[in-house]
Amino acid sequence: MNGTLVFGIIIAVCALLVIYNYLHKKHLHFTLPELKDFIEKVFEQANSASVEKKHFLAAMKEHYHCSSKEAMFLLGKARENRLVDVEDKNVVLMK
Repeated sequence: MNGTLVFGIIIAVCALLVIYNYLHKKHLHFTLPELKDFIEKVFEQANSASVEKKHFLAAMKEHYHCSSKEAMFLLGKARENRLVDVEDKNVVLMK
C-alpha cells in the first residue's frame, strides 16, 4: 500500500514537471528595445535598407532560439511597432 502511494506521488510529480516545462517553453521572452537593437544589427550586417524575408526570419530564429511560427510573431510585433515593413518578399527597415 505504501509503495503504491509513493509510486503514485512520483508519477504525479513527474507529470507536473513535464507540464511545467512544456508551458515554460511556449513563452517567448523579448523586450521591445532588445528587438529594436536586434533588427538594427541585422540590417547593419546586411549593409542594406532591405533584407530578404527568409534570411531575416532565419536570423531571428537563431537569435531568439525559437520556431518559425514564433519568428513570424516577432516580425508581426516589429511591424506593429513600426520598426520594419514587409514588401513582397523583403523586410524593409523603417526609420
